[in-house]
This record gives sequence, C-alpha cells and structure tokens, in this order.
Amino acid sequence: MALMCDLRVAHPMLRMGQPEVKAGLGSIVGSYLMSLQIGHSLNQQLSLTGELISGQRAHALGLVNDLVAVDEVLARAIERACALAALPGAALRTTKQRFRERTQGGFEEACSAGIRYQLECYSSGEPQRVMREFIARRDTAKILNPKKD
Repeated sequence: MALMCDLRVAHPMLRMGQPEVKAGLGSIVGSYLMSLQIGHSLNQQLSLTGELISGQRAHALGLVNDLVAVDEVLARAIERACALAALPGAALRTTKQRFRERTQGGFEEACSAGIRYQLECYSSGEPQRVMREFIARRDTAKILNPKKD
C-alpha cells in the first residue's frame, strides 16, 4: 500500500517489504511498484525471500521520504499533506498526471499479471494451506498462552 503513495513517512522500527511469497502468493504488483523506487537486485531479493526491512533501511534506500520518531509520524504526514495542498493546484495536478502517464501502462500490466499469477497460486492450494497453518499456529498459541486480564 505504501508504495502507491506519493510520499511516505515512517519511523525507524517500521517493517516493510514484499511478504506475499511467504503466504504462498506471487509478489507481482508490489514488485512492480518497488521497481520504480529501487534497483532490480534488491527488489528481487525482497520479492523472492519475503524479507522485511526496517524503516531506517527503507529510508536509506529511498522507499521512505521522511523518517521520524514513531509518535511524530502522523504529525509529519499532516505537515506534508498541508504543504502539498498549499502548492498551486494546476502545477501539482499536472506533475502528478505526468508521473502517472509514465508509469500507468506498467502498473496496468502488473495488475493484469497479478490476477493471472494469483489465480495460478490459488489453484495450487498453497495460499490456502499457508493460511490454515497460520491460523492453527495462532489458535495453538492462544490456548498455550491465554491473555491475562
């Protein structure tokens, strides 16, 4: 989701990545969006392994624009939004439009590919199996470690 935003504000402990592969799904659309931000090799690493990176590393790589303390994220995001809203509307709109024109074809192709490849993943049964295993682990953990009120 964050990769679809114009600007991203995060805190150092954020965990960000493309974990779909760990859920039995292909990393298709997110991988395309990441390709607009970082190089192929790192994109491939994150998309194939499902590894998550910290907010600090995401900032260093350019995936995050502003890195602030966790309690400052919302305030900084609002500050950014207000600064954008104060800019001349036509200039901002046409600039965003041009970025969209440059990337929309690839995004639409990635979405179409995402549908095809996710259907293939679901027909293999892997996402369903991974989800059942996740729920079973979660339910077992709840039984073994009930919350104390």
